[in-house]
Amino acid sequence: MHSHYNMLARTIALAGIQFAWTVELAAGTPHLISLGLSNSFTAAVWIAGPLAGLIVQPIVGELSDNCRSIHGRRRPFIVLGTILVIGSIFLVAFARPIAIACVSSSWVKFTQISFAVIGFFLLDFGINIAQAAARILLVDTVSPEYQHVVNAWAACMVGAGNIVGYFVGYLDLVAILPFLNLEHFQLLCLLASFCLAATVFFTCSTVHEKVYTNAAHQRPWYETMTNIIHNCNNVPSDIQNILNIQFLAWLAWFPFLFYSSSWIADTVQLTPTQPDTIKTQMGSFGLLLFAIISFIFGIIIPRIQTQLQMALKHVWCAGLLFSAFLLMCTLFVGGTGVVVSVVGLMGISWAIALWVPFTLIGKQLSTPQEYTTIEDPNAHHATLNSGIILGIHNMYICLPQFISTLINMVIFSIVSVDAFGWVIRISGISSILAALYIVKTFKSHDCKFD
Repeated sequence: MHSHYNMLARTIALAGIQFAWTVELAAGTPHLISLGLSNSFTAAVWIAGPLAGLIVQPIVGELSDNCRSIHGRRRPFIVLGTILVIGSIFLVAFARPIAIACVSSSWVKFTQISFAVIGFFLLDFGINIAQAAARILLVDTVSPEYQHVVNAWAACMVGAGNIVGYFVGYLDLVAILPFLNLEHFQLLCLLASFCLAATVFFTCSTVHEKVYTNAAHQRPWYETMTNIIHNCNNVPSDIQNILNIQFLAWLAWFPFLFYSSSWIADTVQLTPTQPDTIKTQMGSFGLLLFAIISFIFGIIIPRIQTQLQMALKHVWCAGLLFSAFLLMCTLFVGGTGVVVSVVGLMGISWAIALWVPFTLIGKQLSTPQEYTTIEDPNAHHATLNSGIILGIHNMYICLPQFISTLINMVIFSIVSVDAFGWVIRISGISSILAALYIVKTFKSHDCKFD
């Protein structure tokens, strides 16, 4: 039932989804600028990611919980998200030729920018739809005692998607595929679409869901939102603790994920004869190193945890403290080599961040049990809706990005030297707070999960 093949089948779609997201993350900004979008508006476009995560994933979770398709509850949404991703990624990649074909020359610039921006928003929404459903599928189809295994596989698949995305981005695709007569970004999007379609097809054709045949009642249009609000106010106490920890942890992760390559580039000292592209290359190398280390330790850490029978909460706490330690080390030792090493070693904590929280929530959602809520402290039996709970979990991941953006704006306005470094170091304080929250919470005898 839970062989390596079955684990691969359940999680490989996440690799394809991550590959598509890596293309957007690594090459999206240069492409938008090349179309004529200003730097300030390009930065505004990136709000699509957290906005999509904040809105889309809870809605997808609630709708899929009530889906009565003969193909299951989650797979239809994985396929829907994939179709939206492939369509939107082609709209972004081919915005210029589409605009040239549709409008007169005086309107080409405006039209190509409009197509690209619309495509970016649709791309983020599609990725969130597919990713949400793929994550919920793991909870639905894997028993509680194997949640730590399948989520370790999921973390590895995400790491593999990152590595492939960054590596392919390094290649001179125009020279490799000259007969297609396409630009580098267009070829990158073509490969990402193919990999996404292949991995999603493999998952959806090999994983079988339980089909709910009871008729779904006609619901008013607003019931989805009222259900989300109700569930937000009635999250089981143990899961609420995980969400609070995630909120603090992601206050630290977002600045690192967005500014680490710029931090590396900022430390590079060029000679008069060296081109500025070396800075970009060093930043990209740091991210690739980060992805490789994350992938390797995504395999190693679960094995060590199993052999030593370590509590998952201890692994999570150690990962948070280790990331804070690495960032604080740069206060005393500097230079490009040190910063690149720190960024790479952060992959160890990232491997834990992609594994432990999802495992803890997955165990809770896949195990029928008594639980208490903040509104109703009296224990009672209930069946948790895994889709909507994981959607709420994603809200606690996305909300810190908005708060982090405001904090970073203040830091950037105050600090002029090594600004990227200070933004990332200060964010490390939130990692320490998250670790302290773990220690405080899990000392409680009322906390039942590991």
